Amino acid sequence: MLKGARFIRYYRSQAIDVQLVEEHLGIAVPPDDAAAFAGGLIKLADNYELRRLYGMNARKYAEHNFSRERLANEFVSFLESSQ
Repeated sequence: MLKGARFIRYYRSQAIDVQLVEEHLGIAVPPDDAAAFAGGLIKLADNYELRRLYGMNARKYAEHNFSRERLANEFVSFLESSQ
């Protein structure tokens, strides 16, 4: 895990874009749009409170949706359903 690290991840999914915006987890930009990407970076670089908000919300989302217990339970359920 990249504890405390800042990173940028590129992917494309309409559902993830909507979730990023609606749940205040980050900024969604169109693919292959360098100007929009740069604008998003500048927006975050210039706004400490926005970075803080997105960071806190994203951490809560990750802790809830990707906890070891939850992932283990989902894996066990998957194994049991495939028997």
